[in-house]
Amino acid sequence: MSIRTIFFFFYLFISLSLFSQDRHWQNWCFGVRGGMSFNDNPISQYNSGFGFGSGSEGVTTMSDKEGNLQFYACGNRVFNKMHGTMVNGTGLNSHTSSSQGTLALPCPGSDSLYFLFTVDASENNFVSGLSYNIIDMSLQGGNGEVIVKNIIIEPHVTERMTFARHANGIDFWVIVHKWGSRDFLSYLVSDTGVVLNPVVSSIGKVHGGGTYNALGCMRVSQKGDKLACAIWDENVFELFKFNNATGALSDPITSPANNDEPYGVEFSYSGNRLYTTSYWGKQVSQWDVSTWDSASIWSSSTLLGTYPGFFQYAGGLSLGHDRKIYCANNQSDFLGVINCPEELGGSCNFDMNGLDLLGANKSTYGLPQSLLSPIVFHTDSQLCFADTVSFFINDTLFIDSVVWNFGDLGSTVNNVSNSFCPKHEFSDTGTFDVQLVYYFNCSPDTYTTFITITSEEPEVILPDDTTFCHNTILSVDVMQNGCQYLWQDSSMQSSYNISQAGLYWVIKTNVCGEDRDSINVQYSDLFVNLGSDLDTICDGDTLFVDAYYPEASYLWSDASTTSSFTITQAGLYWVEVTDSNDCEVSDSIAISLVSISTNMTNSDPDCEASPIIIELNDVYDSYLWSTGENTASIVVQNAGIYSVQVTRDGCSTSDFIDINALMDEDCAYTYYLPNAFSPSLNGVNHTYKLLGQGVETFELSIYDRWNKKVIQLNEGNNIWDGTYRNKNVSEGVYLYALEGRFNNGEEFKEKGSLMLLR
Repeated sequence: MSIRTIFFFFYLFISLSLFSQDRHWQNWCFGVRGGMSFNDNPISQYNSGFGFGSGSEGVTTMSDKEGNLQFYACGNRVFNKMHGTMVNGTGLNSHTSSSQGTLALPCPGSDSLYFLFTVDASENNFVSGLSYNIIDMSLQGGNGEVIVKNIIIEPHVTERMTFARHANGIDFWVIVHKWGSRDFLSYLVSDTGVVLNPVVSSIGKVHGGGTYNALGCMRVSQKGDKLACAIWDENVFELFKFNNATGALSDPITSPANNDEPYGVEFSYSGNRLYTTSYWGKQVSQWDVSTWDSASIWSSSTLLGTYPGFFQYAGGLSLGHDRKIYCANNQSDFLGVINCPEELGGSCNFDMNGLDLLGANKSTYGLPQSLLSPIVFHTDSQLCFADTVSFFINDTLFIDSVVWNFGDLGSTVNNVSNSFCPKHEFSDTGTFDVQLVYYFNCSPDTYTTFITITSEEPEVILPDDTTFCHNTILSVDVMQNGCQYLWQDSSMQSSYNISQAGLYWVIKTNVCGEDRDSINVQYSDLFVNLGSDLDTICDGDTLFVDAYYPEASYLWSDASTTSSFTITQAGLYWVEVTDSNDCEVSDSIAISLVSISTNMTNSDPDCEASPIIIELNDVYDSYLWSTGENTASIVVQNAGIYSVQVTRDGCSTSDFIDINALMDEDCAYTYYLPNAFSPSLNGVNHTYKLLGQGVETFELSIYDRWNKKVIQLNEGNNIWDGTYRNKNVSEGVYLYALEGRFNNGEEFKEKGSLMLLR
């Protein structure tokens, strides 16, 4: 393999996939003519167009992504990069004394459009609330123009307004607080504009009462996971967890009410330290917020300094690109500077006169809010063995020194480098944990990425084309370190299970190249089915089963080897069939033998009992008597031979009985009523009727237990099927009344009960 040089970029602040080179907050304009640029080290200063005097607070400044000043604003006015008033840049819905009155953001996906958000001040009773404007920097020869102006989103919000980058690395959240409410409102800003339906978090204290409670600043940590705000008249600071994926706040922590008119808030870059100012107390303090515990946070308070001048007040705080925190000092020629914000207590090195503003420039209460692009990990990279990897840091402006550790102990002394642009050739294959420690002012910072070195070009060898037996699964694994895989069905795993016929292929790739192979799989269609285990044969019958398959061999349960088999008796039968590919299948069948016989009996034919009843002493699937009836029993009046054919499980047999007992003279005139019947579906005793000899006419009325007549029978309608108005009557006892006359003129009458069973 030829040796290649691979350029591997470490982006301290920018991810190519998410952020691009982002210097939108490299310039600050503030106070009285104050201007400074973080494009230089040390930072440079210039005169801005601001001249509002000591009252100016909520300022904002916007640069393009290369760090070139575009515009800045305070109160109701926007200045262009030439420090003159922008076209249509006056009369904004804000006020110079609104704590965080203006906020500029780049429009995601555009290099020329910018949003300018404003919040009104207590002096105006918050009437205009939160509004937005749109600035197009491609107009007026690059000096910009306000093309959309004073679009009110939410009236009556406090003077607090801040922002955070969305978790997707592209969009933004703009966060405000409703006046007289506990509601934080998070508005999403994307390439489609401002989403006017905010995420509402009703949490923490009510921001209401005296209008001074609308004063004070609000800030989100650089990582987008914490939010702090100051409430002036309540003398408290509030802390919340912030979710930059959803815009929601949670887990409130409120400070003791012993802060003298709190105003400014800002987090260190890591988010582990919170810095605050008290306006009337003229104090700058530090809090350790590395753990989310109320008691430990508020007990960690460290007073860093108190401004001595009568008209000097500690104002807003803001994190600069050099990761120092700057403090506005009203009516001062200096800005306060917290030089080492990550250090605890006095080690943070607060200097209340840390930056000389030079000349006639002065600080007032406000400083622009800034967002530093987060430190991100480079995407995992895979390289070929013997490649030389070159590492770069894209922005070293404020970095003092670096230490690289390539995680490659086999390279001995070459495993560590202090170069800003080192090159390294890894000593072996595998995955290496590459670590960069860089020193930024006072404190080191670290991040890590992973590099995989692969030894060779990918190679894939699949089995030869073949035919498999039914239900066989072929598991193929083409695993090779550092490779990606693509199968014919778009799956991307290193292994694949083949269970159906077809053409299968895989492409294996890594940074060194690609390889591919395919396999054509066929499956034997060998199959045998002897039938259902529910099959039966009747006594004396046979069942023929066939397991034939071309060019196959057979083995039956009785050791016979023919393709077919004849079954004559009950039992379990099986066969194994083997084809020319040595594939084997088997099946079995359990056969039941049905042997059916009958046993008929008849009742004693005396007149006192009942007519003669012929019945079977077993239960069958169906019945057919010589009388045409299909019930399990029949009632006869005369002597003779009676036969029946019955079936069960598909088999049938027949039998007969000779009834030769003749009824005597006294039996010529008689009748009989059953005392029970069952109108069910089995055909046994399923109707109720009058039985007798010599009956000329009769009326049989049947009543339910509430004495309601359900049926009346006579010689023309002599059968009741257990229904009333075509609906089944319920099971139970029913009453009957019978009146009738024999052919000899003799009358009969009877009352009684019967049982209906279901």
